[in-house]
Amino acid sequence: SEDGDCRLTNCRFMGNAGSGSGGAVFAAGRSLAIVNSEFSGNLAFLDGGAAALMGGPCAMTNCTFNLNLAEGDLGGGALAIFGTTAELVNCIIWDQAIEEQPLVALQGMDNKWAELIISYSTLKDLTDGITRKGLALVTRGDGNIDTDPRFLDPAGADDVAGTLDDDLGLRAGSPCIDAGDNAAVPADTDDLDLDEDLLERIPLDLAGLIRFADDPDTADTGITDDPAYPEIVDLGAYEYTP
Repeated sequence: SEDGDCRLTNCRFMGNAGSGSGGAVFAAGRSLAIVNSEFSGNLAFLDGGAAALMGGPCAMTNCTFNLNLAEGDLGGGALAIFGTTAELVNCIIWDQAIEEQPLVALQGMDNKWAELIISYSTLKDLTDGITRKGLALVTRGDGNIDTDPRFLDPAGADDVAGTLDDDLGLRAGSPCIDAGDNAAVPADTDDLDLDEDLLERIPLDLAGLIRFADDPDTADTGITDDPAYPEIVDLGAYEYTP
């Protein structure tokens, strides 16, 4: 955009490899927002298996991370954050490609703090799943859990993460159903449903299905945005569909 900000909506980052940090995304020097997107089976030869962030702040909303790998000393199987702020809301950060590797890594740089702000998300090992070095801060908001999201088929029939048969949709009984923060879902500036309403909250998930769909068999643990959005959004890139 003209102000230097960048937004990515409804993207799949699958099976990428980066020779440095950030297997699929390396962001430096500009503000970045990523919405309704999945990161599966990505590899960084250094840090941040799915994404490495530095320079400008990043906001991730309704994103899903699965079986990404970082081979650097700092690590961060899903994310590496260097001297900037990353805010995650309504996200799923789950299976490690290496079981003992923290999913998120933070490192301060040049007297700049690295900060993770996380709310209404599920992060495997909410405490131990994060590693910090130097000026690094973790701010945990409301609504976080560290419970298995119950993906439908995270590695697919070929048993290889990062290929087209991965299915990161939610099974019945997932704790991620009706567990998000409706107010965090950004406006539909890309007009995903082609109704010319750019002020409504993003109405579709990554599969093109309706967002804000209530599951009557799941207790609501998230937050509504009444009166326009009484049904609570799910965590991750996909809305549960019975």
